Amino acid sequence: MNTMVLANCARPQGRRSYRGAVAKDIVSGPGFVAQAALEASDSAMVLMCSPPDDGGEVEVLAGHGEASSGMVGRRLKLESAAVRNVVSSGRPEAFEKASGLLGPRYSKGYGPALLARLGTEDAAQGVLVLVRGNGGMLYSSVIIEMVAVFCAQSALSLELAKSRKLHEQLILYTDRDRIAQDLHDVVIQRLFAAGLNVQSLGRFINDPQGLARIHNITDELDATIKELRETIYSLKAYAGETELLSSRIVNAIREVSKPLSFTPRIVLSGPLDSQVPLNVVQNLLAVVTEGVSNAVRHSQADEIDVAVTMDDSNLSITVEDNGRGIVEPAKSSGLENLETRALKFNGVFQIESGTGQGTRLSWSIPLSQHGPARVRATFPDDSAK
Repeated sequence: MNTMVLANCARPQGRRSYRGAVAKDIVSGPGFVAQAALEASDSAMVLMCSPPDDGGEVEVLAGHGEASSGMVGRRLKLESAAVRNVVSSGRPEAFEKASGLLGPRYSKGYGPALLARLGTEDAAQGVLVLVRGNGGMLYSSVIIEMVAVFCAQSALSLELAKSRKLHEQLILYTDRDRIAQDLHDVVIQRLFAAGLNVQSLGRFINDPQGLARIHNITDELDATIKELRETIYSLKAYAGETELLSSRIVNAIREVSKPLSFTPRIVLSGPLDSQVPLNVVQNLLAVVTEGVSNAVRHSQADEIDVAVTMDDSNLSITVEDNGRGIVEPAKSSGLENLETRALKFNGVFQIESGTGQGTRLSWSIPLSQHGPARVRATFPDDSAK
């Protein structure tokens, strides 16, 4: 049905119907972006991918079409010149063969392809890859125009969906704070007052059994107050733990970079909000905080780049600056902590630095928890290993 709408998009009513489908469906997430594009473009496969790195590599976040089976989570190396052109210009680029975009692996069984940018100039919402079957028609200029409109509206809808989720989280946290406050200020105080009143009755009772009963009641009240306090703590702790990890990373970087006159560049890639193991989260945040803090305090740099990436097998953190470098190699407790955290997960910790050439801190751990641990530091005179 949507295919007919797109094919006849030159008619005003077709264009309105297509946009209506976008507004109604896309807010549900990346999967619906791919599904809607597939149905509307007469494609055999549509992949929604992460923002590309400098080399044109992306991660498939969602896919639709028979050929998309097993593609989600896979990393693809797209034609880098085309990626740069699409990301900078915002205009989709068509290919006669999918292999021209996806590489020779996709030369058989695939026809024309189309690459489009989702949203703003830096493709913050990612890119869309559309592929037709072998022998399929080239994507026409009309289709290309409508795909550009579709991607712009989809990016806006995804941003609205993210804002809605954050708003719902804020409401939830606010409600939890209110409940915790009421428990602390009202319920616990009343129980405490009741316990004191019951305890004061002891001076009017001489019967040993009566006194024992009063003691039992006050003990029960004390235990109830303790349980309520634990509940209050868990409510507040749970609210903090359910914040998106990507948001916690960005907030941590902003906090330690407050003394700077510029903002560090941040790149987050992979399913950080959904698939980072709980026992890794605090270590990840500590490494990011320590790495950026060192750059802020010691590098005298005017550029700091922070990248946190996750794929099927590894979680990696890189903090790079263009500052003075490590002039006098010396271990600090902070760097020793980074080493320890890498060793804990059989990971790799590495520092590369040269006088006047900046410093690059790399920290990576295998998510499978296997493999030997390695720690290496490279300084100007290579005196610290």
